[in-house]
Amino acid sequence: MVHQAQGQLVQEVAADGVLHAPPSRYVLKKEQDRPTATATTAQLPELSIPTVDVSRLADADADPDEAAKLRSALRSWGLFAVSGHGMPEPFLDAVLGASRTFFHLPTEAKQEYINVVDADDGGRKFQPEGYGVDRMDTDEQVLDWCDRLYLQVQPEEERQPRFWPNHPPDLGELLDEFSA
Repeated sequence: MVHQAQGQLVQEVAADGVLHAPPSRYVLKKEQDRPTATATTAQLPELSIPTVDVSRLADADADPDEAAKLRSALRSWGLFAVSGHGMPEPFLDAVLGASRTFFHLPTEAKQEYINVVDADDGGRKFQPEGYGVDRMDTDEQVLDWCDRLYLQVQPEEERQPRFWPNHPPDLGELLDEFSA
């Protein structure tokens, strides 16, 4: 069973023309949940997302300093930028371009790959792969202000081709190359 608002896409909410701010579902409601700063912006140090050189982690003689940097980035930030991945910039530009092309398709075209599917009991269920929003479980849940296209690329035998868009036609090929 899915939450009644599961199929409501952010793009549709934003496109209704009368929205002046994100709906309350996308805003932290409790003051204690909001990020705070005790200093003014001018006093804050410049923050930069940690960068990890994955080429220094891939060898049998992996760099222990780079591994420590990765651990620290995940513990403190929960994310990191990647360098040393070996993917040429024109390839990354092509992946970005194909992704943008998909997200600029009309809603009806993207709905073909929606992540809310028919369940065995005759109802509907959320499943992570496909196009849509994150799983919604409660009315109180704060949601990300974005729609997603989540596709499993590895292991290849676990891919669900029905969620892989046919348009743009090069997206699947680029993802195959990306995951190789």
